[in-house]
Amino acid sequence: MSYFDNIASAEELRKVGQTVPEALISLRADEDQRLKGGAMPIDKAMQGLVARGRMAASPDIMPSASRDFAPMQGWSKMPGEVPSAMLAPPPEPAEPTAAPKTDAGAPAIAPPGAHGAPKKPNKK
Repeated sequence: MSYFDNIASAEELRKVGQTVPEALISLRADEDQRLKGGAMPIDKAMQGLVARGRMAASPDIMPSASRDFAPMQGWSKMPGEVPSAMLAPPPEPAEPTAAPKTDAGAPAIAPPGAHGAPKKPNKK
């Protein structure tokens, strides 16, 4: 039995394991050529994404917080309670307001946190 198993394994390795997957190699070469030879090569596109970020991306693909509360509801045999804040519609973005002017014409100092998080400096 061990002799037959050894011979069968060696034959399978010769027929299957040592063959070169030419179709797969040609497919990967074609994909690599299309990625590097298009209107904007993938290398330049990745560098542009790093430099500019996703600021100009469509709102359809921008990341956003999930409004899916189904996992919190749980299983029908073991339901969970969903906080009412999760079920409420998302708040509308607040409109920016101008800071009140002082006597000297300079803007007054706003209280901490009035304008949101500080902006990150651009790295070039």
